Amino acid sequence: MKQTYSFSLLALLLLCSTLLHANDLVVSNARVIAPADYATADIAFDLNWENSWRLSTSPGNWDAAWVFAKYRVDGGDWQHVTLGGVSATPSGATVELMDDKGAMIYHDADFSGTTAFGDIRIAWDLAADGYDGTGTLELKVFALEMVYIPEGAFSLGTGPDPTPDGPNEVDEFFTFGPDSLPYVVDNDGPIEVGDEIGKLYFEDTRDPNAQVEQRLALRSGTIPAAFPEGFRAFYLMKYEMSQQQWVEYFNTLTAAQRAARDVTIASNDEDADGWRNSVDLTAEGFATTTRPVIPMGYLSQNDMFTYLDWAALRPMTELEYEKAARGTASPQQLEYAWGTRQTRSGGYRLGNRGQATEVVQGPTTMGSRGNAALGTIDDNVQTVSGPLRCGIFAASIPVANRVYAGAGFYGNMELSGNQWESVVVMTDSTGRAFTNIHGDGQITAAGLFDVATWPTTRDGVGFRGGRTDNDASFARISDRTYTTLQFSTASSRYKWLQARGVRGL
Repeated sequence: MKQTYSFSLLALLLLCSTLLHANDLVVSNARVIAPADYATADIAFDLNWENSWRLSTSPGNWDAAWVFAKYRVDGGDWQHVTLGGVSATPSGATVELMDDKGAMIYHDADFSGTTAFGDIRIAWDLAADGYDGTGTLELKVFALEMVYIPEGAFSLGTGPDPTPDGPNEVDEFFTFGPDSLPYVVDNDGPIEVGDEIGKLYFEDTRDPNAQVEQRLALRSGTIPAAFPEGFRAFYLMKYEMSQQQWVEYFNTLTAAQRAARDVTIASNDEDADGWRNSVDLTAEGFATTTRPVIPMGYLSQNDMFTYLDWAALRPMTELEYEKAARGTASPQQLEYAWGTRQTRSGGYRLGNRGQATEVVQGPTTMGSRGNAALGTIDDNVQTVSGPLRCGIFAASIPVANRVYAGAGFYGNMELSGNQWESVVVMTDSTGRAFTNIHGDGQITAAGLFDVATWPTTRDGVGFRGGRTDNDASFARISDRTYTTLQFSTASSRYKWLQARGVRGL
């Protein structure tokens, strides 16, 4: 029977920014090259993105594309492609297969500029996936831009304020002792927690005016070595999840799975098209959006974890969050992810509002104030309630600058502000049981993640980094206000929650 390969070529993040500029990450010219026996095949494609980099000097990192694929036969259910090796690597590239679920693709030497890798070929294990060449095959190739966070020591917390009764980040980490200095994570072994000299410690603030439940924090015992504490290298999504990413994911699900993950239901806090949400369903039950590069919102913990399982990634831990934001730099009191304690919030005027090229006009480009989407953005035309587009400040500044781009130490965007970062916390036994196990690309028939060590309830999960329409203090790197507060259930949806995934090493 003659085979027909029907392709829908998708880059999950169609427009975003790199370290300090805007870029397009595009997968093109995808095709399947299969031998007669259909035991294996090659998935071939080209990969392009702008403003890519690799540095051998500090911080010694690079950006990369996490590439994976889904297929279906004769219009059936979409399945995750099982990879079997790397068949062809273009000059200047490294193509690193990970758990046969995807490939990390990046430059093999120092580089700065536009990436154009042609004719990448990754072996597809057709036998493992049970495809014998019968039927019409459709393939979707997905790509997510990631940032490599190198292995190495880093600090948790910022230490005591030098002024009497000065402000501190709420419940920040510190080394127990008379000086309450930052805690240095300098190896990948277990971390002892408690009120004994030299151990990791933190306060457990009880807010008498809290409108939500607060769980007691576990301030003793051991964080196991298997818990991803940030010393080991990992890849972190460069941007907050975009609405386009969500749409492309959602549209590969079955009808039952889509029903479980439908965020457009008003009773699930979708609230019409508020908070810059424009995800809607067609009559056939598939998702569309008119704001593809605006971060996704109205997600639940289950929504987020299920997406990460589908993409063969995993959640970020709160220790990894501090590593990505602060890097190897010495901690500064009350600092944000761009490395200073000053921020500009509000007062921006938007250009190309809601479009892929949305920018802020007149961003801060002097002094030490970082640009961030915090509080309510009033652009003199109307009040903008909700997040600004992925990487907006990097795309808006005239020259490359970490502070004015609002970038973390390694180049991840919007770690302070825009939308909350959902993280696995170490404040209870559920969180401490989390390990470096990734999703396998498949979710349950009911539309839920099924990775054994991931939290299935609100226990073990918290939020870091703040959001728009929120006090700026929550966006500080070491602020842990929302690591013990609990919001309803794991299926409760919130306008300010998106997804940012990790691929641990």
